[in-house]
Amino acid sequence: MKRTLYIHIGFPKTGSTTLQRVLYRNSDSLKMMGIYYPDPILGPILRGHEGHSSMSEVHSRLLYDATPWHVYRKMYLESLLKNDFPVNILSSENFVCDNPEIFSIFKDKFDIRIICFFRNFFDFQISAKKQIIKEGFRPDVFFTSVQGRNFKLLARVENYVKYFGKENCLFLNYDKAARNKNIVQVFFNAMDIPEEKVDFSVEKINVTPVDAATMFLYQLLFIPFNYGEWALIRNEVLQMDLSKWKAFRSSFLSKDDLRLDEYSRNAIKRQGELLGDDGWYDNTVKRGDELESLPVCDLSVEIQHDIFDKLSEKARKTLMHHWPKAASAKSTDRILPSMERLSSESFDLLVPLRRNRVVLLGKNIQLEESLRKNDIESKKNEQKRIIELEEKNKSLALKKESERARERARAKSLMLSSRTLRPRLSSCLAPLLSASARHAYVIRQSGLFDVCWYLDQYPDVADAGVDPVLHYVRCGAKEGRDPAPWFSTSAYLQANPDVAASGVNPFYHYIRYGFVEGRKSFSCC
Repeated sequence: MKRTLYIHIGFPKTGSTTLQRVLYRNSDSLKMMGIYYPDPILGPILRGHEGHSSMSEVHSRLLYDATPWHVYRKMYLESLLKNDFPVNILSSENFVCDNPEIFSIFKDKFDIRIICFFRNFFDFQISAKKQIIKEGFRPDVFFTSVQGRNFKLLARVENYVKYFGKENCLFLNYDKAARNKNIVQVFFNAMDIPEEKVDFSVEKINVTPVDAATMFLYQLLFIPFNYGEWALIRNEVLQMDLSKWKAFRSSFLSKDDLRLDEYSRNAIKRQGELLGDDGWYDNTVKRGDELESLPVCDLSVEIQHDIFDKLSEKARKTLMHHWPKAASAKSTDRILPSMERLSSESFDLLVPLRRNRVVLLGKNIQLEESLRKNDIESKKNEQKRIIELEEKNKSLALKKESERARERARAKSLMLSSRTLRPRLSSCLAPLLSASARHAYVIRQSGLFDVCWYLDQYPDVADAGVDPVLHYVRCGAKEGRDPAPWFSTSAYLQANPDVAASGVNPFYHYIRYGFVEGRKSFSCC
């Protein structure tokens, strides 16, 4: 008899992160119940995630990993077969983007069941938009691609239905699960596991902040902070008790966001069919009508001042430094930019980094242009000198002297170039070609460095306003700082004396060689 493999394809904003944390942190208890949840091969890929990375090269978040993706699929298969449990689970938020044929290697060994949560489309949009705001991005810029994602992914879900058969696909109502019981219980109920056996504490992750906090952050987004400054204010706002302002409500959706075209209506009806819920479409439309009645407006002056006063002195000074109007605002004046003029306010969280990059590139271009002009001028002078010598000297001896003069002019030109412009160009490019820069590039491109965690953990780095990745490569690792909560610099060096002796950055070594060699990353938390 084949064993069963449940593949959870994490539809957006349906509690996948919370579910994965429960599965990952209770894996030993699950084994006692005959359920196996393999450890993520690459560790937490995203901040707070303990799910399995995509096993498809096209849709994975680790596009820069040199390991072929069929290797990871084989490693998961070998892990499932080796542990030999009757029930097995794989869960990833990227599976819904993948072609279901990537799981063909599992079909001969397991009876496969697909589990997918559906969420009311409008609540999905609100949650996605609030998440974008919470992460520090302007929703009117980033939300366009997210808005249609729900229905685009629904088309991919259809591929799973066709490939595995509708009878092997379990579609669950997230809205009902969140209302009546936690999604973990609903998930295990779908696997025919009684509720009394599922007694795990559920820590909700990615909790949507109250509307007042979200609107404060939204209006704050149009002030050009750097990474550390934004993280400082955002974290303080998210930790505030703003329950007394719960009456403030906003859908954060425009009239266009709330409008359903024919394609959207058909997609919602199809979700209802897959759920077996005849009221799914009507409830979705009703929810849209409820949200349309909510205003989308600035925070009241009273709420703005209450949140501003609760900020630490450092956070208030940071805000007032970039937005001087806040310093002179009276109790009857608004503190933040009004939504009526947000589109005209300057905004870019990457302004300092981009400015430095542009300046550096500009210097390189100027040096290259100067070198080119100097070479052209040297050639002109050389040619002019040759002509003058040939006119004045007709004899062979004078021609030889002319040749020697040309050689001297060429040598002088090369010496001038090498002694002046070329060293300047080399010194300018040196930071980009150094070992630190190469290591920082590999670490940044891997996607494993947790920028927000690093800045929260080491506020002195945030205060300095420096690139956190370069800081870790150049001095952070030597000071024993950690790049992510799941990787310990000191523990890795202690466990690998050859790495410590080589002087190579430990996190760079783990990404390039340590993981492939099977070395442990050691959690720092």
